[in-house]
Amino acid sequence: RRLVTGGADHQVRIWRYDKQTSAWADQHHFLSDGHGDWVRDVAWRPNAGIPANLIASCAEDGTVVIWRQAAIGQPWCQQEKWVLDASAWQVSWSVTGSILAVSTSSNQVLLYKELLNGSWERAEGLTELGDLGGAHAGKL
Repeated sequence: RRLVTGGADHQVRIWRYDKQTSAWADQHHFLSDGHGDWVRDVAWRPNAGIPANLIASCAEDGTVVIWRQAAIGQPWCQQEKWVLDASAWQVSWSVTGSILAVSTSSNQVLLYKELLNGSWERAEGLTELGDLGGAHAGKL
């Protein structure tokens, strides 16, 4: 079992549950240049038969980072980093893991879509609940 966390120390960490000690052990610290402020949210991409692991993280300073591990046991690297004009508050993956939603302090939801070559592009932005026809946004 693994768990990813982000904190006020600007760090993203992966923890692994150790059955022998019945405790969570710090398995990996991500590079400290990913975020320059409090990490507000982290989300592991759903594994839909894709061998690579992706984690999205976002921070108070407006940074959004996608961390990639090509396969279990391989090193983690920073695949993408975006700097937004507002604080990034939450990240959420679509069920298939091909779209990442980022909510911000400026009442926007930004959508990023993974392209066939593995790169990401911003797909669309929503600014008010009125743009959703009065409905409340849920999981993608």
